[in-house]
Amino acid sequence: MTNLSIQPITALIGAEVAGPDLSKPLDDATHASIEEALFDHHVLFFRNQDITPDQQISFARQFGPISIPPFAPKYGT
Repeated sequence: MTNLSIQPITALIGAEVAGPDLSKPLDDATHASIEEALFDHHVLFFRNQDITPDQQISFARQFGPISIPPFAPKYGT
């Protein structure tokens, strides 16, 4: 498992996640921890990630189907 840190931003919503490299697939334990944090905090912030739009889409797809708004650039479709 990645050295993972999840720090709430407010008492109601949001957390900052540090540790994982989002440019690579997540191991099962890290994936489960991030998914649980998303359910608990609703919004997650991953700071200082040097990833491409395609890597961001690959990261998001690890959690299920994604939707790209029609006005957004069509990366990774």
